[in-house]
Amino acid sequence: MTDSRVRGIARSFPSFAPQITKGGRWFVAVKTGVGPDSHIGDFESEAEANNWITTKSKYWPGGN
Repeated sequence: MTDSRVRGIARSFPSFAPQITKGGRWFVAVKTGVGPDSHIGDFESEAEANNWITTKSKYWPGGN
């Protein structure tokens, strides 16, 4: 992709979303648009994962 085409794409990364594991625990999936997703944390509830997103994602490079 040329630089001019890249500049025309709306930036939506990184994105953060709570996801549940097969074991019933929660983590935050971080999509950067480059490479595999990152998995952050081991949370007991979706609310705890969402709290991480609200309070900590802003410190992730390029975060909210």
